Amino acid sequence: MDAALKWFTRIWIGLVILANITGIAGFAINAQSIWDWVDQVQRAYSPFNIASHGLNLLLVFPAILTHFWRKKRNTKAANGQ
Repeated sequence: MDAALKWFTRIWIGLVILANITGIAGFAINAQSIWDWVDQVQRAYSPFNIASHGLNLLLVFPAILTHFWRKKRNTKAANGQ
């Protein structure tokens, strides 16, 4: 079970990273110039774009929960419970 939770966490975070990279590539496809693309990426990942960061946090949240669940299971197993 420990290995499955570890792999789930890794795969989930990898998929979130892949989704972000795909979004950046999508900006490149729609951009008129390199500077237009840079502007779109900067607006999407701006510290003031709370919606973008909130969505990324929401997407990573299952992996975070799984990580802490795995850590809790390992602590209980080490204590002999």
